[in-house]
Amino acid sequence: MADTFQEMWRRLKLYSPTLPVPLCQDFIRKRYREMVDQTTWSFSFAEGQFIVRATIQGTASVTRFSNVINFTTGGLPGNNTAIVGRQVLFGGRAPIYTIIANPSATSFTIDQPYGESTNAAIACQIADIYFTSEKEDFERLVSFKDPRNNWQLRTNVHAEELNSIDPQRMSAGTPSVLAGLNYNTEYLAQLGSYVDCIGKTANSTPLPRFELWPRQGAEYLYPYLYKKRAPEFTTPDSRSLGAIRGDVIVEGALADVCRWPGTSSVPNPMANPVLGNVFESRYQKLVDELVNKDRSIVERSMTYVNTYMNLPFPPIGLGARFYQSHVSTMGVW
Repeated sequence: MADTFQEMWRRLKLYSPTLPVPLCQDFIRKRYREMVDQTTWSFSFAEGQFIVRATIQGTASVTRFSNVINFTTGGLPGNNTAIVGRQVLFGGRAPIYTIIANPSATSFTIDQPYGESTNAAIACQIADIYFTSEKEDFERLVSFKDPRNNWQLRTNVHAEELNSIDPQRMSAGTPSVLAGLNYNTEYLAQLGSYVDCIGKTANSTPLPRFELWPRQGAEYLYPYLYKKRAPEFTTPDSRSLGAIRGDVIVEGALADVCRWPGTSSVPNPMANPVLGNVFESRYQKLVDELVNKDRSIVERSMTYVNTYMNLPFPPIGLGARFYQSHVSTMGVW
């Protein structure tokens, strides 16, 4: 079983008894975070799913410079949850607004004031256009796939490119792109005491937000693979994950101890830059060994014809059915 956080910092303090406890803990936390961020460990991968609900079509009464929208068609949930976090378009085109409140069946609030002319009866579409992971430990997206169409969506596109391709956001149908947009920090700040449709609150960790394009109007499911954010050492019983060992973390922390001179009243007897370099060298060697060990669990350092195989459609010249029924001569399957 992996060493606990408390066992690691206490072991570190044995080397230098004058080292303050908070500093021992800080050195251990720093080295653990450094190891976690150094590579993509096999324990980092997890799965999620983006559940798209059918578009709600209706008519709304909008007033220029007002955030409050009157949904004249009626029939909204009115529970400040079910449609909060979904997007809305008026007249079937941009700008895209996000719903931050739905207090009744006939009204909702958007994140920015409505900027077009006042209109007593404008077409209104409430849809799932922006994707934010429902997982609180989400760090970055690895892949986002469409099982029905047998491809994965392109994720190497930014919303500014969509602004050149489709500035009105009139395109709807089968999405082929999941474009990077921004973080949902401002949206979360506007939630107040509400819980949105995927469980986010004002206290949730801000996460990246992506735009699904063209927008999907039907009920749909997009499974995705993502890299998890490893939890910090916050309690005495916190443990390192996967192949990361406590003794290696301590080895790196010892290098930090040797670089700490101490204070005028309590000098550090281990202060020795040369010895610190020895510990650092041993630490780096041990980390490399752990990375190699982890690569034997899940290979991530090498892929075959990666760019070619990650196209958002079957490889040019051959359909997906061919690759599913034939053994590849390139070692991909």
